[in-house]
Amino acid sequence: MAITLSALGPRPADAVVFVGNYLERSTRQTRPRPDQLTDVVRITAAPGEYEPAAVSIRASKLLPGVRLALAGPLTGDGSREIPAEAVTVRIADPFETWTGKKDLEQFLLETEPVDIPAETTRRFWLTVKVPTDAAPGIYRATLIVGMPMGQVG
Repeated sequence: MAITLSALGPRPADAVVFVGNYLERSTRQTRPRPDQLTDVVRITAAPGEYEPAAVSIRASKLLPGVRLALAGPLTGDGSREIPAEAVTVRIADPFETWTGKKDLEQFLLETEPVDIPAETTRRFWLTVKVPTDAAPGIYRATLIVGMPMGQVG
């Protein structure tokens, strides 16, 4: 099963959104390579699998209240769907920042946006839990990278 998430719409002038391999190391100083500047995140998974992907945002000035969310369900041919709730978005903080965080819930961004300081890269993990009864095929959804109204450059 291939699942394609597209980051569409206007981008803040003070940010670069890029897609990297989730296994590749990243720090707050990471800058995008030319091959990472794409609007498409591709995930290949089988029914019942959890499959991750990584999307990073590099800010040239402070970006307050950034959040990533699916605009709706992942849709396939015909009426096939994977619900948006099957995708979780987490901030991928470097290990050294984990001190003092009590549990995994503190990493979920479904309710809490994150500020991205100037000259900083923040990495987000998308994890898709493919339903066991999902039909084979290509599924697509729009991934929204957003900020509060009035804050977008």
